[in-house]
Amino acid sequence: MAIAMDALNQISLMLRSDRVLTSRLRQVLASICQLPEYHEWEESLQYSGRRFRLPRRFISSTVGERRLLEALRFVIDDALEVKLNYLDDEFIFVTDGLFVPADFRVFPWHDESDVLMATLARASWTDWPTVVIDPATGCGHNALRLRVGQRFGFDVSARALSFAAVNSMLNERPFSALALADIEQGVPFVFDRNAERILFVANMPFAIEPVSGTLVRTAAGGESGYRYTVAAMEAISDYASRMSARSVVRAVVLTYSVGSVSGDRWAAADEARRIFGKENVNWEILTDQRLWRINGKKEQPNPMPLSSLRLKADCQYYVRDPRMREPLRAGYIEKERELRRQGYDALAYGVLSIEPVPAGGP
Repeated sequence: MAIAMDALNQISLMLRSDRVLTSRLRQVLASICQLPEYHEWEESLQYSGRRFRLPRRFISSTVGERRLLEALRFVIDDALEVKLNYLDDEFIFVTDGLFVPADFRVFPWHDESDVLMATLARASWTDWPTVVIDPATGCGHNALRLRVGQRFGFDVSARALSFAAVNSMLNERPFSALALADIEQGVPFVFDRNAERILFVANMPFAIEPVSGTLVRTAAGGESGYRYTVAAMEAISDYASRMSARSVVRAVVLTYSVGSVSGDRWAAADEARRIFGKENVNWEILTDQRLWRINGKKEQPNPMPLSSLRLKADCQYYVRDPRMREPLRAGYIEKERELRRQGYDALAYGVLSIEPVPAGGP
């Protein structure tokens, strides 16, 4: 089952007008996240596609809180209809779990947001921006963790934006705008062109998909994996060109990239240098991180040999139709051959830091 969008929209409206309700809901969700049973569910049971069931002791000791969750339709028959992510001992996020059908599931994971936040911290960029723009905001993990004057979230999924609106209220960090937008049509120009310090935080779908339409929308990055990453970088460049020369624009972009380990040549980084100029781009392979999520878990070394691409065909949560497993596996095998002919031997998981993004006129 999955919580309905109209329920999410109603919840966000209620939270917007009732701070007492917001505080109460935040407390009860945070208390669930701190239950040992919830930690156990996060570590194992969620990967079987099960919803989290409230333990008996929680139900019996918090009758009012359970009734609140039932009234908001977060809980049905003592089971959560959402996944909870409690981050930095401060932020509470609701999103879809793996029990939600793949065709409309909102991205459940926060590990990629954690990587982006760590990247910003290392660069001392966390407190730098006055404006943050997330062109694929999902449930809001990235933009809401940054303390800025203005934040903008765009996504192709109305369901994702509904979750982001709820999370904005829960964390008392408003969005200046949440809007439907297709990154391949650019980023909507939404604020004063003289804005001082603009940071783009981008985490586009970036899994290689050799057979179109086989992977879930939140993962599928096109035939070479960086279709939407390149579209985002082109959109960021275009956006910056319309800003005043007084503005400073930076970007962090998380992505997978095919490449050559021996030649240290990576396709996504080459595309970034083409768009922004070699001197403005830093590419870092996150060797401490795993990649290539299968059944919810990233377990492959980084970089990963191309021969491991075919493992994705066995993912029960990313492959939309089980009947497509073998065609997809064959597609990965052929894709590996094609990439090796191009001189590539690996897939890497990394982050592009872009500074400054060339801005426009006076």
